[in-house]
Amino acid sequence: MIRAPARMNSVKYTQAGFLAAGNAGTLMISKDGRNWKRYQVSRDLEWDLDEATYGNGWYLVMAAQGVVLASRDLRRWVPVLTAPQGLIAGMDHGNDRLVVGGYWEFWVAEYREEVKGMKIASVRRRGNYLDVYDDRGRRIGGFGISSQDELLGWTADTVIVRRGRLVYHYDAQGRVKGTRPA
Repeated sequence: MIRAPARMNSVKYTQAGFLAAGNAGTLMISKDGRNWKRYQVSRDLEWDLDEATYGNGWYLVMAAQGVVLASRDLRRWVPVLTAPQGLIAGMDHGNDRLVVGGYWEFWVAEYREEVKGMKIASVRRRGNYLDVYDDRGRRIGGFGISSQDELLGWTADTVIVRRGRLVYHYDAQGRVKGTRPA
């Protein structure tokens, strides 16, 4: 038996080894399942982590608040997807995408290094997915949204989506830049 520093909510084997997600932002990683190293997901967050996965050099954790965070170095975490709180049921990485399952819906997030110098020229909705294009028609990003979400518009660096009583501002890769009341 191995003692954990917090209540652990899931354990998964990935390319990076075993990942265990727990309460109070606790993420534990082990190559062999016996020796574990503890990480704290964002000191500012007191979120419980429901699940963790790994893909393409990114560690991904799902917080109970409906936010999926990504990190390459286990120190700096950025949001890559936000779903309505309480609706996320599970997630996994594959085929260069993060797929998050919820009650009656799926969300898809693609996360890459920031694309420098490419301005958003158009956004097209494809079901529950937004594709983001530059002025040459090249796809520079995209992210999943709920069927109830409404695309309000975009600027050169922001995609604007209404989710219930809040308006979310996203970058081209679907990372949340800010919110405001609708």
